[in-house]
Amino acid sequence: MRNLHIEILRQFHMQEMEMSRVMSSILQNQAELMEEVKSLRKENQQLRQLL
Repeated sequence: MRNLHIEILRQFHMQEMEMSRVMSSILQNQAELMEEVKSLRKENQQLRQLL
């Protein structure tokens, strides 16, 4: 029974580590997308001024 408890804790820890990695990746991608949106908005504004 003790081994089962240890195994469950180990698996939980592995899932927690994986979720942390995935969330970090998502936040990095979101930051990159926000920068791109900012750049595109600026470019859009510049193009509108030419019209």
